[in-house]
Order: sequence, then C-alpha cells, then structure tokens
Amino acid sequence: MAWPARLTLLALGLICLTPIAALMALGANAPGSDLASLLSDPVILRALRFTLLQAGLSTLLSVIVALPVLYALRAMRPGYVTGALRSLFALPLVLPQIVAALAIVGVYGQAGWVADSADFMGLGWPSIYGLPGVVLAHVFFNMPLIVRVLDQALDVVPAEYRKTAAQIGMGPLAQFRLIDWPAMAPAMRGGAALVFLLCATSFTIVLVLGGGPRSTTLEVAIYQALTFDFDVRRAVVLVLMQVALGATVVFALSPSRIMDHGPMGVMGANPRFGGDDASSRMKFPTYFVVFAAGVFVGAPFLFVVIDGLSGDLTGVVSGSAFLHAASTSAAIGVCSAVLACAGAIALSATAVVPRRRKTGNGGGLLRNMLVALPVLMVVFPPLVLSAGWFLTLRSIMDPFIAAPLVVVVINAAMALPFVARIIGTALMAYRQRYGRLEAQLGLRGMARFRLVFWPVLRLPLVTGFAFAFALSLGDFG
Repeated sequence: MAWPARLTLLALGLICLTPIAALMALGANAPGSDLASLLSDPVILRALRFTLLQAGLSTLLSVIVALPVLYALRAMRPGYVTGALRSLFALPLVLPQIVAALAIVGVYGQAGWVADSADFMGLGWPSIYGLPGVVLAHVFFNMPLIVRVLDQALDVVPAEYRKTAAQIGMGPLAQFRLIDWPAMAPAMRGGAALVFLLCATSFTIVLVLGGGPRSTTLEVAIYQALTFDFDVRRAVVLVLMQVALGATVVFALSPSRIMDHGPMGVMGANPRFGGDDASSRMKFPTYFVVFAAGVFVGAPFLFVVIDGLSGDLTGVVSGSAFLHAASTSAAIGVCSAVLACAGAIALSATAVVPRRRKTGNGGGLLRNMLVALPVLMVVFPPLVLSAGWFLTLRSIMDPFIAAPLVVVVINAAMALPFVARIIGTALMAYRQRYGRLEAQLGLRGMARFRLVFWPVLRLPLVTGFAFAFALSLGDFG
C-alpha cells in the first residue's frame, strides 16, 4: 500500500477511535446502569427500531422514486432544461439540513403552502411530524443522490450496446434487464448503502421533524444522553450499536463494488434510453415525471429564497456577527475541503489503480478496506467525536484552543466518503480506459501525475472540493 493511503487510514483510525476510547474509559468509571440492562433498555430498543424503520423506508422510497426520474431525465434531449434540472438535483446534497428541515415545514407543514392549498380546496392535510416528515425529508435529500449515482453508472454503458439493441428490435424492458441493470446493480448497492447510513445517522432532520420521543433515532438518543443526562455509559452503548449497524450494512452490500462500473466500449456512452421512437412515445410521461420531480426538489429552495428576501437581508449580511461567522465558516470550510480531497485521492488512487506486482487475495481485501472505511465514517456521530476529543485534550491543554483544528479535521472526515466517491469514480473510469496503456508505457512519478492523473482528476477534484466545502458550511452537529 502506498504511504499516503497508510497515513490516511491511520489518521481516520485516530480521529474515530481516540474519542471513542476516551468516552469508554469515562463511562467505565461513571455511575449508571450495567451493560446488560442498557442493551435491554426499552428506550434504546425503541430508538433502534425507529432508526431501522425510517432508514429502510427512506432508502426504499428514494430508490423507487429515483428510477423513473432517472429514465425521464435521460430520455429528454440535452439542453438548458435538462442541465438546469441536473443542477437542481445537485443542490440538496449541499443544503444545510437545518435550513432544509425548516423549508420542508414551510412547504409541507400544517401552516405551509401545501396545507394552505388543501384548505382552500376544502381538503384536510395531515401533520408531517414524526415518521412521515422524517421520510419525506430524507427522500428530498437522497433521491437526487441516487439519481446521480445511477446516472454515472449508465454513462459508461458502451454505445454499441444501444445500437445493437436497436438493430435487433429490443424493447425498453429487455434493454433494462440485459443492459442497464447489470451496469446499475453495483452502483445501486453502493448508493443504497450510503443512503441507508445517511438516514440511519440523521440528526438534524429527526431533531426538527421527529415530533417526540417515539421518533427518536440512535443519533438523537446519543445527543440526549450526552447533552441532557450526561450518561456517558448509555452514549457509548448507543455509539457502538450505531457503528455495528453501519458496518453490517456496508459489508453486506459488498463495498468493493461501490465504485465499479460496467465495461467500457470503443464508441463511448450513449445517454439516451430506448432510442428516439421510444422517447417520442414516452414524451408525456417523461415530462410529467420530470416536472413533478422538479417541483418536489425545487419547492423548498423557492421557499428559502422567498422567505429570505422577505426579511431584512441587507441588515443581516452587513452585520458584524454575520461577517465574523462567514469568515470563520469559510476558513474552516477551505481547510476541511483540502484535507478531504487529499485523503480521498490517497485512498482512491490506491484502491482503483492496480499495483505493478501481484497481490493475490490480499489486494482484494485491501481494496475492500480502502473503499469501505471512508463510507463507515458516516456512522460516527460528529457530536461524539467532538465530545471525546474534548475529554482527551482537556487533560493536556485548553481544549478550546484546539477547537478550530478539531472541527476542521472532523468535518473533513465526514466529507471524505462523498469526495472519495467522486474522485474514485473518475479514477475507475481512467483505469478501465487507459490502465493497460499506462502500464505498457511505464509512466511513473511526476510524469504519471502530470500526464495521467491531473487531467483525470482536475474536474472531479473541483467538484469534490466544492462539495466538501459546502458540507462543512452546513455542519450543525
């Protein structure tokens, strides 16, 4: 393994295991219930059940809704409309969750736009608090993510496959079964695993839209145990349950295939599905699905814009508190994004670029670890990591002096799974297209970086940096 990957894995281990160990040491000496009683605690079991229920429903609905939206987008001709829709679908990934939760309440809540329209038509509108609101918010965030993941998988299907299917008269269902599904299945498994983990570890959404103790997830229970009760022993048990759940999901869904794609053809990819005739027959359903998806994703953003413009926007922006918060957020965001991109390059390059000598079965195990470990970062609550580092640092220095560094490092670790996905996908496509050619030419060192890696990584690196920067700006925990 290359030394940058070793260093990144070591850093991830220290970031996560050190604060957990500090909390476990504190919890072992703290008064409270023993382990057996905590594992059978009905409050903890209820939080576990609700975590599994809402995460499973959110993941299932995200995938079900994403499939027709994906094919509707790919059936439309490229242009300003499709470009705008794809850009719109990228926005939920970087919108702060607290803003999104309040916007969803403003649109779908009992005093929101939809409820007002229902009252005008003489219809009732149920409360969205509890499981319906949590699932609705998660689908808003994660349906566009599934669309983008599957869209990237279909982009690498060789164009000759489509042309051959059209020549032999293969219908849309047969194309889906024989061409699209084999290309989408690995990406769907990886995307579903990531979405499930994001929903299972959701904090802000559940805190705002949960509606009470019956809608408490493990993440919220950890927050309550540390903040309100300072029951460290309970918090440690909850963290271990969450990590075990996340590890089970990641490894059950074969992490080694998260970044895999289908075979590369000589004619490039064909973004259209079913040919022009099928597209013309599906024109109305296509436009309806795209319009509905655009309204569903765009309505909360429209609410944020309207609500923001109706207030004293100039006074807020020109205030000293805003300027200080903006400069601090920008500095932390830039540092976090740089660290996340560096770690993602180190792990992804080692995971997807084959070594020049045979590695046997160890190479596959190594690649599994390099792909799975960044994804597992999602299951570690930032609140727990921060609290653990606070306890660790307070015995050797003033923890508030190190607070900016801790926030930067934890934000970078939380963004690493997403940045690694972006960069790893680009490197995987490079390896499948040019890996053998590079090996034959014997490119190494700076020549390899300048001629091969930099042209491949330039655009994904900008995208990953922007994504990590936006995630850091939107961090609430």
